[in-house]
Amino acid sequence: MEQHSPPTLNALKAASIEALQPYPHIDSSLVEEIIHQLYHTYSFEFERVPDVPQWDRPCRFQPHIKRGIDLLDNCDLGLLKRLRRGLPDDVTFDPQTVAIILYGTQDDARVMERTHQLLEKLAAETP
Repeated sequence: MEQHSPPTLNALKAASIEALQPYPHIDSSLVEEIIHQLYHTYSFEFERVPDVPQWDRPCRFQPHIKRGIDLLDNCDLGLLKRLRRGLPDDVTFDPQTVAIILYGTQDDARVMERTHQLLEKLAAETP
């Protein structure tokens, strides 16, 4: 059985954009934005390859990302951690504001439940 090396982020981006060709109403810049969010929330681990730019190195999801919800948690918590670092220590997150930032609404009970769960996870991880 032939083994394939993991894709690079650039290859993943190109394949995703190509897969969207039959759907011209979907802007390909969305693919780039999504991959950048995944990158900036440390969703990937990269193989160590000397003298090769990171986006051209084989990569895979971090080991703790096994399911879609793991990826969503990683991204959402990563974004909240980035926001937290930019705020004074005495500022607390308002759940309604977080729901709007992450999901665009505060009017859905499931969204608010998820937001509260995320804030609990964030509090548990914050010293």
